[in-house]
Amino acid sequence: MCNIQIETIKSFIDILSALLTPTVAICTAWFIREQKNIQFKQQQTELLKLRIEHIRNVFDTWGNFHKNINYIKDYKAELFVPYGKNYEEVIYELEIIRADLYKYNLSTKYLFTDEIYKLEYEIIKSLSNFIPSRGTPFSIYHIPLKEYTQNREMFNDLYKKYEEIMDKENKLCK
Repeated sequence: MCNIQIETIKSFIDILSALLTPTVAICTAWFIREQKNIQFKQQQTELLKLRIEHIRNVFDTWGNFHKNINYIKDYKAELFVPYGKNYEEVIYELEIIRADLYKYNLSTKYLFTDEIYKLEYEIIKSLSNFIPSRGTPFSIYHIPLKEYTQNREMFNDLYKKYEEIMDKENKLCK
């Protein structure tokens, strides 16, 4: 009788040993899958943070470019010199801001679509038309109203494209 119990226990241990390997394999596969999901979500979160930072930088910089431009819709767009500055300082600031936008545009290629990259580039390129050459007094320099309006429209299009991408990101993160 004792031999029968020992044989039964040995058989039971053999069965458990045989089940141990597939159980470990299944658990390992499950852990690997979960790790990949966590890694993917972390990458998406990091990408989202980079995109938000990029959009914030572009908007702030674009706004800084336009702070010295007096714009009245369908009437005029002109540069002005704030109190305490001279023409050359304003032109230099505009050139620095344009250079910053080009710097942000380099990262756009990797954070967003090629379409957004090209649209950003066109906006920045058109901003160059609003910077007078050094030595030109603002009193005789006029910003072409049609080009300025087109630049603002392109920026609105860029905003909509950013919004579409961020809406997609929001749906993915839920």
